[in-house]
Amino acid sequence: MSRSKMTLLLLAAAVSLAVIVVESRLVPYSRAPQYGEMVEAAAAMRAATRAVGERRLALGLGIDPVTDPNGTGFIGVEYSGMTTSLGELAAKRTTT
Repeated sequence: MSRSKMTLLLLAAAVSLAVIVVESRLVPYSRAPQYGEMVEAAAAMRAATRAVGERRLALGLGIDPVTDPNGTGFIGVEYSGMTTSLGELAAKRTTT
C-alpha cells in the first residue's frame, strides 16, 4: 500500500473515531420506557418457543434443521390440516 493511501486510511479512521466520540456525547443513552415489559415479553417468548419444541419432540414430530434451523418448532410439515407450503420459507423463518 502506498504512503498516500495509508495516510488517507489513517485519516479516515481518525475522523470516524472522532464522529463516534462526538455522537456519543451529543446523544444521551436512555432506555425505552417499556424496557422492563420488553424484557419480560422476550422471556415469555423464549419459554413458549421452548415449550413448543419440547412438545413436538414429545409427540415424536421432531424439528427439521433444514426448514427450521433456529429450532423453534413453529415450522412443521409442508402440508397438513393446518399448514401449506404457500409463502416463502425465509419469510416463515423471519416470522418465527
